[in-house]
Order: sequence, then C-alpha cells, then structure tokens
Amino acid sequence: MDKKPIDKGLLLDSLLETSPDWIYFKDLHHRFVLVSRTKARTLRKSPEGLLGKTDCDFYPEDIAEESRKDDQWVLDNEEPIITKEEKVPDPGGGRSWVSTTKAPRYDRSGNLAGTLGISRDITERKDQEVKLESVQALAREIKLTNTRRELHKLV
Repeated sequence: MDKKPIDKGLLLDSLLETSPDWIYFKDLHHRFVLVSRTKARTLRKSPEGLLGKTDCDFYPEDIAEESRKDDQWVLDNEEPIITKEEKVPDPGGGRSWVSTTKAPRYDRSGNLAGTLGISRDITERKDQEVKLESVQALAREIKLTNTRRELHKLV
C-alpha cells in the first residue's frame, strides 16, 4: 500500500466545510480566526466575514458576555469547558439549544494562542425533554387525582 503523507490542512478544510456542528477558533482577544461553514451560515455570514469579529458583533450583550467569560476562563485556566448546554439565538429570531465544548489552543511553540470550540445543536433533544417533563407531571397529577377519589370512597 502506498503511504502518502496526510494533508492535515485538507482534512481541516473538509471538516470545516462539511460538519453540521459549529467549529470555531479564536485568538487571545476572542476574535474569530477560523470558522466552519455551518457556524457562519448560522450567523448569516461567510466564514471569511467572521474573521476578526467577536461574539459581540453578532449576539445580544448577555449571550456575547457569557461566551467571552467562558473563553477567558479557558484562557486563564488552560482547561476545557466540556458540553456546556446553553440557549442561543437562531437565525429565525427564536432560540436554539447548543452543547458547547471550548478548549485552549496553542501555537507550534507551545504558547497559548487562543481557544477552539465546537457547538452542537441539541434543540430537538431539549424539546423532547420538556415534553417528557410535561407528560410526567400530567401522570403525577392523574395519579394524585385517582388517589383522592379512592380516599373519598373510603370516607
């Protein structure tokens, strides 16, 4: 079998072009330096249109500030934040749920260079959880009502 060197740049480009997840890389000042097509599409921009921008350029202040705080925590502690569930605006004006992982990013010399993140849309799962909670609450209410009826029959 012919062993050709793997073109890591091509692999990264493929990942950024095809992944359904939001993938993004930021510098030490929380500015985007590389963004997946899905993340850019969500913000109604091209990937190149996000470069040099921060979350403050696209999100309401509270959401942008939360993201900045998370990024800064990752930079300060050089530790990842793993699968944080958060509500974010969607292009239609509503809100979606994402599960976000952020980690420190280093340059070739091992110096801290920024953060990287991956966010996955979990809106459907969260909607199902809300429906399940409603069904469970209804079941508890029915059970309680039936128990009351049985007690009234005894009295």
